Amino acid sequence: MNAPLPPGAVAVTALPVAAIAASPTNPRKHFDATYLAELAESIKSHGVIQPITVRPNPDTHSVKLYEIVVGECRFRAAQLAGLEHIPAFWRELDDKQVLEIQVIENLQRRDVHELEEAAGYRMLMDRHGYSVDDIADKIGKSKGYVYARLKLTALCEAGKDAFFDGKLDASTALLIARIRGDKLQQKAVKDITTGGYNGEPKSVRDTKYYIENAFTISLKQATFKLDDAGLLPAAGSCTDCPLRSGNDPDIFADLDDVDVCTDVKCFEEKQLARRDQLIANAEKHKIPVLRGDDITHDIMRHQYGLYGLNNERYIALDAKCDDDEQGRTYREILGDKAPVSALIEFGTSANNKQIAEVAEPTAIAKALKKAGIETKQEEEDPEELAAREQEDKEREQRQQELSVEEARRATLLEKSKAVLNAGGQLFYEDVLRLLVIGFIEQWFEYFEPETTLMAEFGYQEPEEGDDPDYEALAEQALAAIKAWPLSTLTAFTAALIGNEDLHPGHDWQAEQKAAFLDPLAELLKVDTPTQAAQAQEVGATEPKGKTKTAKKTKAKAGTAATASPNEPAAPAKTELLHAQAWPFPTGARK
Repeated sequence: MNAPLPPGAVAVTALPVAAIAASPTNPRKHFDATYLAELAESIKSHGVIQPITVRPNPDTHSVKLYEIVVGECRFRAAQLAGLEHIPAFWRELDDKQVLEIQVIENLQRRDVHELEEAAGYRMLMDRHGYSVDDIADKIGKSKGYVYARLKLTALCEAGKDAFFDGKLDASTALLIARIRGDKLQQKAVKDITTGGYNGEPKSVRDTKYYIENAFTISLKQATFKLDDAGLLPAAGSCTDCPLRSGNDPDIFADLDDVDVCTDVKCFEEKQLARRDQLIANAEKHKIPVLRGDDITHDIMRHQYGLYGLNNERYIALDAKCDDDEQGRTYREILGDKAPVSALIEFGTSANNKQIAEVAEPTAIAKALKKAGIETKQEEEDPEELAAREQEDKEREQRQQELSVEEARRATLLEKSKAVLNAGGQLFYEDVLRLLVIGFIEQWFEYFEPETTLMAEFGYQEPEEGDDPDYEALAEQALAAIKAWPLSTLTAFTAALIGNEDLHPGHDWQAEQKAAFLDPLAELLKVDTPTQAAQAQEVGATEPKGKTKTAKKTKAKAGTAATASPNEPAAPAKTELLHAQAWPFPTGARK
């Protein structure tokens, strides 16, 4: 039984394979080699059962007389099978008709890749003026379906390759395609395809969580007005931005919140621009700007967010007013009449600094009273007051301990530099090498090494948007240290001691770094403030002779002589210290 003729087609004709050209507008660009080989074997046995469809080649300069409209897979398989002729329907079609057949009809097949489907829809729109509604009507799908497919065309090349290779599915590819910029997309592809357990791809759930946290941000965190188009003129307002989730619900159908920004870099630039505005305005009106050491504990108990602000000192204008039945912020209630006592710049690191306008409670109370809102005066719970006072005492004590630690480290640095400047060595080479290795291992395990340290090992910073490969850097660092001469080891040790990252940023960090500094203090015989105080206590309670004996015994047990800032270190008198004799825990280090 003969196959029915397509509309406008002539009868089936056997055309020379050599006279047929593939169509440049065919959206299908990837052909499965295994499938083609199997189809070629079938053609050898049974021939081409379903004829291909061709039209006269519009390229009159080509030696190929015909162009394939439908059936490129069969054509390629026929070539593999060695056929000289192939059955074909011959039709007179213009470019628009050809593309409609290739996209609307042919792309509805199950084996068509989503990226090829997307490319076909894009060609219909770009070349022949189709709208999303037109395509949706033609293929019987929703507009959201078409928009989602079209968004896949924004996927970076690395993402497309991973998608074709089966490392990404359509939903994950769409999440990546929504990320702004090729570099960030490339980072996402790498992290998603290799960031799972044992280097496997992340799960769908983990991928969604990763992208939402790394590449989107809630506009509720904005310190600027969302409708302010003049803050960053090149970006315009957030309310009209297509990268705001609520402005493109078809693309961001998986996001429940309409106020999600999907261009984190733009958001950060607006935050900085607003910060500069606030600071300039504060300086103009002589309003103090509190930052760094200005923010004492009685102002902010911690800097993880505005909820750390001590409301007995300052109240944030963007905080909700507890006395307002509508749950508005102080700024929303008071508008331009909101008092500003100071600006506070806070954050746990240089990368997440925020700035807030704050006012003293008395100023807020007066402004609210004028606005017709009476504030409630609540008596503080005595137990809570006592607990807070105790907490303040403990924190003050800890600050004193950290001050002592700072002084000790400053003394260590001075002593170490004095030894080096005088041409001496800090202590024996094997101890020094293992000490530095131990510190580096700890650093890479708990902290991100700063650029200056990375440069010591010839490590190049990755391009913007990529994270350093700390594992590779650690291996590179340890290999270098094991080959360093003594002079390099001693110089690098002094650099580590003086590095700002060795100063305690918080309690846990100070305790961890004592593992590196304590043995150095003992080996250099640094008389720290704590040790000096202990020595005074011993001298006050014991006979002088006994005290001198104790000091002599302690000095004799040392591994390196004490060096003063103006004198070189005397040669050590004891045998080489090995790992088992270290004055600090070795753990599993070798």
